[in-house]
Amino acid sequence: MATPFLKVYDAFLARITADEWTLEEELAIVERDWQELLKIAIFRFKYPRVSLDIEEVNLGENQTEENTPQLQTYQFVGDLTNDEIQLLALYMKHEWVKRCIASWENIR
Repeated sequence: MATPFLKVYDAFLARITADEWTLEEELAIVERDWQELLKIAIFRFKYPRVSLDIEEVNLGENQTEENTPQLQTYQFVGDLTNDEIQLLALYMKHEWVKRCIASWENIR
């Protein structure tokens, strides 16, 4: 059974108290940011016990109108345990903290 990215995002968001994403009006932009943090976390996960391969899931495949955008989301091919989810969330948090520390306000 596949594991949706949303499970990892929830674990990541439970670890931080950031209001950075509440200012953004479009959820797609926020989710792209989370995806990039997750890609870094996957890269840093050296010896996973399950596959961290990802696949795209189209949520709007049965739509008949041509102008209606299809909703796309991603998931892991394998079934991640809580251990893998929490470790990915921890790596995401680490990358997010590094980004916060390296902000222009702190560099000045």
